[in-house]
Amino acid sequence: MKTVARTGTRPVLLGGIAIIAALAVIGFQGYAAAGLAASIAAAGLLAIALDLAWGYTGILSLGHGLFFGIAAYVTALASKAGIDSFLLLVVIAIGSGAALALIIGLLMFIGRTELPIIYVAMATLALAFVAEQVARSWNFVGADTGIAGLLPPDLFGLDTLDPYIYLGICLGVLLCVFVLALFLVRSDWGLVLTGIRENEQRMKFSGFRTAKAKVQVFVISGGIAGLGGFLYTFNLGVASPTILGVNQSTLAVVWVLAGGVGTLVGALVGTVVISYLSEQLSLASHGWWEIALGTILIAILIVFPKGIVGMFRLARRYLARVIRPSGTAGTTVDVPRRDAR
Repeated sequence: MKTVARTGTRPVLLGGIAIIAALAVIGFQGYAAAGLAASIAAAGLLAIALDLAWGYTGILSLGHGLFFGIAAYVTALASKAGIDSFLLLVVIAIGSGAALALIIGLLMFIGRTELPIIYVAMATLALAFVAEQVARSWNFVGADTGIAGLLPPDLFGLDTLDPYIYLGICLGVLLCVFVLALFLVRSDWGLVLTGIRENEQRMKFSGFRTAKAKVQVFVISGGIAGLGGFLYTFNLGVASPTILGVNQSTLAVVWVLAGGVGTLVGALVGTVVISYLSEQLSLASHGWWEIALGTILIAILIVFPKGIVGMFRLARRYLARVIRPSGTAGTTVDVPRRDAR
């Protein structure tokens, strides 16, 4: 099995907190900025969910928007049916995303040999495409127009219709999920996931039930994505087919890839940078901003294949070599090794 480089927990945690704090600074600059930041925070949950499955377990899902969107539609229908408890809607969102992920995970991973990564990618992509087309043609869920007029219910007496309060809730949820995900990937169970990503056959030979672990992480990932879908939808006030299908799923892949696959903090960095950059470029020009954004992304991935987080890691290593602590420059110290013979 390959040796996996692991960054310390503290730098990753501090990096995630810094990104969330930066998003808060962006959001508390006006109602419009608060709405944008809340959407980015909710989208960040989708990126974290995908990074758990792809970056840490090697399950490349090109249809993670399916879990994001199904929770959006289920909670929208529940709200229209009269459910006005914020916490109950959260439970419904997590449960619907996790339940769908459980069904798909059982079909893909249990009782089968190790599936090629392209099989899982194309299967999830096809499911997202089909789900979007069904939503567009089904009048029960509003067809092309979706389910509109959604208002988030109050939470512990807080007026969630206030953009700043709703943003604070989204940022708090994002921070909690990020810390939880970091705890999971640093646990013994997280090491099993990393082993599956690096060499699933070796893990099987070592006695690990890799299929069970893959279903578990897929379900957790689906639940997190579902939570993000609920927060995203009730921030916009509408559940539409676009958040259910290929477009949203592709965006999630781009966010994680640009930020840095398998880092967690990279999922947040990619989501915040690309989403905010997209908004600013679209305001600057309606004609060429997509081309400009695509060019920037291609440049990042060509120069820094490990994403934005990889770029900062390379810079840190370079500075560590160039800038030495005072008194150590030019001095070589021989440290005896215990295993020296």
